[in-house]
Amino acid sequence: TVTAALGIVLLPPLSRSDVSGDIVSAALYVSNWHFAAQATDYLSADMTPSPVLHFWSLGVEEQFYVVWPALILLAWRGTVSRGGHVRRPRLLTGVVVAVVVAVIVSFILSLRLTASAQPWAFFGSPTRGWELGAGALVAILGSAPSLLRFPVRAWLGWIGLGLILFACVRLNGETEYPGTAALLPVLGACALLVGGAPSWRRPEEVDATQDLPGPASILALKPLRFIGTVSYSWYLWHWPLLALPAAYLAPEPMTSAQKAAAVVASFGLAVATYYFIENPIRFMPVLVRRPRLVLTFGAVLTVSAVLAGVSLGINANSANDLEIAQSQASVSAGAAVGAGADGTKVATVPTHGVTPSPAAARDDLPVIYADGCNLEYPVLVSPPCVYGDPNGTRKVVLFGDSHAAQWFPAVNQVAQNRHWTLVSLTKAGCPVSDVTVVFRNDGTSYKDCDTWRTNTINRIVKNEHPDLIVISQRSGYEVLSGSGARVNGTAAIPDLAAGLRKSVKRFAALHIPVVVIRDNPRAPFDVPVCVSRDTQNTTRCEFDREESLPSDQALLAKVVGIQGVHVVDLNSTICPPKPRCAVVSNGILMYRDDDHMTATYATSLAPRLDAAIPQI
Repeated sequence: TVTAALGIVLLPPLSRSDVSGDIVSAALYVSNWHFAAQATDYLSADMTPSPVLHFWSLGVEEQFYVVWPALILLAWRGTVSRGGHVRRPRLLTGVVVAVVVAVIVSFILSLRLTASAQPWAFFGSPTRGWELGAGALVAILGSAPSLLRFPVRAWLGWIGLGLILFACVRLNGETEYPGTAALLPVLGACALLVGGAPSWRRPEEVDATQDLPGPASILALKPLRFIGTVSYSWYLWHWPLLALPAAYLAPEPMTSAQKAAAVVASFGLAVATYYFIENPIRFMPVLVRRPRLVLTFGAVLTVSAVLAGVSLGINANSANDLEIAQSQASVSAGAAVGAGADGTKVATVPTHGVTPSPAAARDDLPVIYADGCNLEYPVLVSPPCVYGDPNGTRKVVLFGDSHAAQWFPAVNQVAQNRHWTLVSLTKAGCPVSDVTVVFRNDGTSYKDCDTWRTNTINRIVKNEHPDLIVISQRSGYEVLSGSGARVNGTAAIPDLAAGLRKSVKRFAALHIPVVVIRDNPRAPFDVPVCVSRDTQNTTRCEFDREESLPSDQALLAKVVGIQGVHVVDLNSTICPPKPRCAVVSNGILMYRDDDHMTATYATSLAPRLDAAIPQI
């Protein structure tokens, strides 16, 4: 509820709509599924992190609390004797067997999904259940003092603490997680719990002269115990206090001092809420005596949190409606035709509004998205996808990933002007370069892309017989090199360049002209979100030109010398040679996220593209 209230003040209007749904899902303990679905949505892959993202783990826990009693009940029913009695050893054995089976199944599922659909493995409760099951086994087996003598337990505790610390240092954003990497913190926590509890020592094991001090000798220090006491509250507070100011300050990043201040403030809030809210409510006599009242109280709090999220959404919609109305008023005031730097006529709108509005920008997509002609990930074969002039005298093919798809409005306009038939063949996240890329949403090898690319090239050369091929692709991909290693950034350019040359030469061998459109500049933030703060003044959303230009010169150099290949670079139009790139051009919002152009802006570039494409 506090996050929703702060969101009204600190979040840009466009972000409020997204965070509204996040808060509702968090309040209902299903945010893990909500964020998993977002992470696998290509169009949402670059969204700003939600201020309630950390609630995903609480969703997993609550779902575990629903399943756990059912599992115990199943084990209990399996150990009931004919007389209806249950012996405790048999019950414990039944529970252990049930938990072990559940842990094994969950762990295998986690490994498989980490390799094929990582977001579902990361956020899913079935794939995280084995971790909670491991804790359950510790609770059942670790409490038996006869299992391990104290010196062994002490060593086990130190090993567990070491595994946790090693995981803190070793695991990073490149780690395929959870997968086998999750064994480090999970087994470390289990070993620490078994080996670090002094209450599990038998009296005869106590020998002050020979005892090996366990990790409890450190972890029992008062400052660490105090941090442990408020750690749950700190977990709840820390992320909103980092995410909300970051969203407010964007596009400028938070400084280290600001981040440190946010962490300290979140700790202060954690201490305050622990002592003045959590404990007084948890130990309130009337609630302790009346469990039914507790459930009612919990339901009221849940509904209140849902309403807080809905209220944030209503506030966002009101702001977005006003913004859209202002943009529509700007457009109705009359579009004009102006001259570009090269004398080409371009459409303009009044500068006191932007079109599309930031709220509408995400859906300002080329028509090929609605027609199913920009393929999503599982699809391997493109439909006919014929545009331009169906009875044209020439045929042109648009081929590439979503960065080729963004050029469709301009290419289609050129095709109509020149009476060409246009066939659009694009697939999300799949470059023309003949190289296996890493699926950016889940970190797996994008084999579907390889299959589609092969099918599409064969279709182009054997069935379409085009007079011209227009290609474009995103400059930044993580790829699998020839050795099988993953490389990205500048290290991936040689593989992408060689792969692009291989694909282009396939067309050049058939004497098919190829136009390669250079990749466009990329903003370091979500442009519509930034512009939604103030559509009247978008200068705060400008970004550095040199840092945003694609590092694809080496990529293009591999194809420049091939006969019949022409490189078109419109970046001097998209971002003129000035220190900073604008995000609005002649009243048109240029980006629908951080690196894809809006269809409206792409359409405005048609005259320049027409002038750059050679006659055929």
